[in-house]
Amino acid sequence: MNPKRYIFFFLFLLLLLSPSVFSFPLSPVFRVVDGDTIVVNYQGQKEKVRLIGVDTPETVDPRRPVQYFGKEASNFTKRMLTGKQVRLEFDQNKRDKYGRLLAYIHLSLAQAKDAPDCMVKSGPAEFDFDASLISCGYGHAYTRFPFARMDKYRDLERQARFSNRGLWAGGNSYEKLFDKAGEKGISAKQEGYFVASRNSDKFHRPDCKWAMKISDRNLIKFKTREEAIKAGLKPCGVCRP
Repeated sequence: MNPKRYIFFFLFLLLLLSPSVFSFPLSPVFRVVDGDTIVVNYQGQKEKVRLIGVDTPETVDPRRPVQYFGKEASNFTKRMLTGKQVRLEFDQNKRDKYGRLLAYIHLSLAQAKDAPDCMVKSGPAEFDFDASLISCGYGHAYTRFPFARMDKYRDLERQARFSNRGLWAGGNSYEKLFDKAGEKGISAKQEGYFVASRNSDKFHRPDCKWAMKISDRNLIKFKTREEAIKAGLKPCGVCRP
């Protein structure tokens, strides 16, 4: 075989095997439902997509009032994704129990020239939009179900809180922002410890919904995760500390 033809064939083979070129075709965004849910054209079908690993304040649930910073999160997603072409990346489960696609959304840098500095790159030419929502303070890391980027997203949330970005401005408590149960007043900026109840064998992040139910009389604090485990406690299955 002619050496030039061999080189061309080899480069063409690499192109065919490249996942960034063929494995993940781009999907046009038809509509933004709210901060963490969009509607796209996926493989010729109109599909609702729930972003993996991020939860933004509620705006469209008829059973609940519009939550603090929900409109801001929804407007940010609309501004960044409406009419754009995005790449969907899937994790362990492709769909949730409602039939929605579960995906990480990748947005090319070329389509996001007005992107704020807090957005997170997933490669040299793309943003990880799920991560960007957390980093910019429009939502928190959704850790109820395991996903590959859980540790990374938790770190991004912690950085957003400490930097007072978005919904974390002013040190508002997690429960006050999301579930209207801020009576305990545990500041989001105090996440440098873990908590447990004297009557339980589980320990939690201080912003966990179960941590909020612990009475002051039974509240125990641990400086590190290891300290809680040495005390014989198990990590909470909801907040996954």
